[in-house]
Amino acid sequence: RNPDNDSIAAAVGYAHLKNALAARDGEADAVEYVPARLGPLPVESAWILEQNDIAEPVLIENVNPVERDGEEVKQKVILVDHNEIGQAAPGIENADVVEIIDHHRIADVSTANPILFLNLPIGSTATIVTLQFRQTGIELPDSIARVLLSAILTDTVIMKSPTCTQRDIDIANRMS
Repeated sequence: RNPDNDSIAAAVGYAHLKNALAARDGEADAVEYVPARLGPLPVESAWILEQNDIAEPVLIENVNPVERDGEEVKQKVILVDHNEIGQAAPGIENADVVEIIDHHRIADVSTANPILFLNLPIGSTATIVTLQFRQTGIELPDSIARVLLSAILTDTVIMKSPTCTQRDIDIANRMS
């Protein structure tokens, strides 16, 4: 609900990755991943997105069921850079959480089905997203790399935070 540069950049990067994977797998017509935020856009995020000609994530106030074929269905949601109900969008209990990508402590989100829950003890969710680009073989565009790098630098306090790991440093060096 109070996005920082890491949550914004990770959402933008992960949506790009998921859309590229859907296109590669021939599912692009069936699904579109849209980066979203729950609060005001941080100044540094606005700047880096503008510099790279990337649209800011849509602002959502709550998660409501959507109508599809005359029937109400739960929205599918991926939580990025958080996994606590208190930090999620109001109405999250009415959504179908299908993935969680995070680097914080594991909290209180529960799901009806097994999901991809990727939680690593590193300094930035943007590092996790960058690792996912490498693991899936999807090319990381320069504009998205710059946005992700900015998040790694801000979330690790330019590699000085006690939560910064060698993996964060290696990814940042590689992307720079």
